[in-house]
Amino acid sequence: MAARRETITRKPGEPDLSSLGPNFGLALRLLDLRLMRRAGEAFGALGLTPASATALLMIAANPGARHGELADALLIQRPNMTKLLKQLVDEGLLRRDGSDGDRRHVMFSLTPAGGRLAARARTTIDALDEAHLAGLTPGERETLAALVKKMSLALDRQIDDSPARNAAE
Repeated sequence: MAARRETITRKPGEPDLSSLGPNFGLALRLLDLRLMRRAGEAFGALGLTPASATALLMIAANPGARHGELADALLIQRPNMTKLLKQLVDEGLLRRDGSDGDRRHVMFSLTPAGGRLAARARTTIDALDEAHLAGLTPGERETLAALVKKMSLALDRQIDDSPARNAAE
């Protein structure tokens, strides 16, 4: 018995991506782009970008976080993180605090306005998550979360074990 091929219908003018094959990385990238488009629209209503909303949520969960820690955790290049944090400070959403132990380090915390906006961003991200996962059963959601975590850990191990990384250390 031949395997049944799923027919994909495309909108007029939409390119055919089938020649790329069942490439999982590409499928995830396209999914990410769709998710970020929706996130951009939702956070835009708050005057935020997905990156600025994520930074506010990270700092809300980690008061006193340092620039480098935030950049590393969010996989943002440090110069880009500098620009993002400066913008949030200029908008009155973050406060820059000096470190007691080391004056070279700057820590960030939310201002009261930043705290209020972070709470609204949390509500928005939770609603987005629910909408994105609406087509999955609770069991499928658990499985997806476990598989994403497993893939992330595997990728982290590959990066940690890479010859380029080991040579740099």
